[in-house]
Amino acid sequence: MIKQSTLIAEPTEVIPTDSKSFQTISPDHKRQLRKAQDGHERRVVDHTARLAQANEQLRYEIKERQYVEELLLKEQRTLHFRSR
Repeated sequence: MIKQSTLIAEPTEVIPTDSKSFQTISPDHKRQLRKAQDGHERRVVDHTARLAQANEQLRYEIKERQYVEELLLKEQRTLHFRSR
């Protein structure tokens, strides 16, 4: 089990992320940790952008369906009125 204060940089390598341990790790490990953090941050930003775009598309579809539903209701009322 991996401790809460660690981050996996490579499949078999564990880098400590608490501040005390971070000061004692090698510069190479620090670079690897920063690279892993940067990659994670990029994925979060990309994922957030995709979610925002999906939400925008869903809002558009909802408004479009509401508009079509209103048109159908108006048409039903018109047909009902004409059939009297």
